[in-house]
Amino acid sequence: MGNAVFAQQILEAVNQLPDEQCREVLDFAAFVARSNRVGKWHDLQNAQLSALTALWDNNEDEVWNHA
Repeated sequence: MGNAVFAQQILEAVNQLPDEQCREVLDFAAFVARSNRVGKWHDLQNAQLSALTALWDNNEDEVWNHA
């Protein structure tokens, strides 16, 4: 199912709700969108960490670990 189909189904369901519950649905959708963005950011951070570990963890730079 594509996003357009989901959007139509959501719209039909939300149109049957009172205003207060519509706000709750909107808040939840915003929360899910934020969570998705944060998840992608953490994936990027983890990729950077694994790529740079060899650069950071070496005997030459051991002195800086306790600075």
